[in-house]
Amino acid sequence: MIRNDIYEDLVNKIVSLKLQPGEKISEIETSMYYHVSRTPIRDVFKKLEDNQLVDIITHSGTFVSKIDLDFISDQVFIKYSCELEAMNELSGKFTDGNLIYINQNIEKQKAIFDSYDLQSDDIAEKYFALDNDLHLYLFKLIDRESVLKKLFDIQPNYQRYRFMTFYRDKVYLDNLIKIHTDLIKCLQNDNKNKLKKIIYDHNYSSLNGIKELVNLKKDYFINIKS
Repeated sequence: MIRNDIYEDLVNKIVSLKLQPGEKISEIETSMYYHVSRTPIRDVFKKLEDNQLVDIITHSGTFVSKIDLDFISDQVFIKYSCELEAMNELSGKFTDGNLIYINQNIEKQKAIFDSYDLQSDDIAEKYFALDNDLHLYLFKLIDRESVLKKLFDIQPNYQRYRFMTFYRDKVYLDNLIKIHTDLIKCLQNDNKNKLKKIIYDHNYSSLNGIKELVNLKKDYFINIKS
C-alpha cells in the first residue's frame, strides 16, 4: 500500500472508532499490518499528528488523540454555513428526477432505524455512510461534491464526533430521518425560508445531548466543561 492509502485507512479507522481515542498504536505493528517498512508509517503518523488525529509523545509512543470539545461547535458552524449556501443554490435547480437515488437512500436509513441496536458498531457505520452519501449527492447536483469532500478531510475530529452521535438513542436517528425528509421537500418546493431552519436543525442537532454523550464516553474527550 502507498502512504496515502495507509493514511486514509487509518483515518477511517479513527473516525469510525475502530481505533479509539486514547488507544496506543504501534509503529512496528502498523508496519507489519500494512506490509511496509517503518519509514512510510512514520510519515503517516506524522500526517495524522498534523491533523490532530494522533499524539506522538516522546519515549511513550503514539496515541489516538481524544476529541477536543472546544473545536466541535466551531466545526459545526463551518459545516452549517457551507451547507446552507449549497442548499440555497440547489433549491432553485432541484428536480423530481433527482429523487430516485435520494428516496433509495432514505429508505435504507429507515431500514437501519427499524433494526437499531445501541451496541451495534455496524449500524452506526452504515448510517454514517448513508448520511454522508446523501449530502455528497446533493452537493454533486450543483457540482460542489469536491467542496464537501474537502470539508470532511479537514474536519476529521468533527467526523469522529458525528459518528459517535449515532450511538445515542433511537429517537435521535428518527429525528435525523425526519430532517432529511423535510430537507428534500424544501428543495422540491424551493422553500428557502424553511430551508434555513432545517439545515440549522440538521447541523446543530449533533450538539443536543452532548453532555449525555460525553458522560457515556468520558475517556474519549478533552476540555470537558462542568
